[in-house]
Amino acid sequence: MEIDQLVDTYGIIYFRGQEQLNKDEVDKLDAVELDLYDQPKSQSQRLRNVLYKIWVEDQDGDFKEFYRKETEKIIQHYKGKLEP
Repeated sequence: MEIDQLVDTYGIIYFRGQEQLNKDEVDKLDAVELDLYDQPKSQSQRLRNVLYKIWVEDQDGDFKEFYRKETEKIIQHYKGKLEP
């Protein structure tokens, strides 16, 4: 019932037996960085969504093919910055 109340919230679930958490465990859990508070979507999800909106405006062929071509352009751009 307590877990049901936390639906649509962010956090960490730590399963432990009957023992209480010790200070070291609490400190480690508190130190975990969750960027879900600030950015509920991953960077790749955000990029895909932006490319989808661009594709919707142009409607140029199949989205899968458009996505593949655009991400390949991005990959080649950054590969070009690498030293040989």
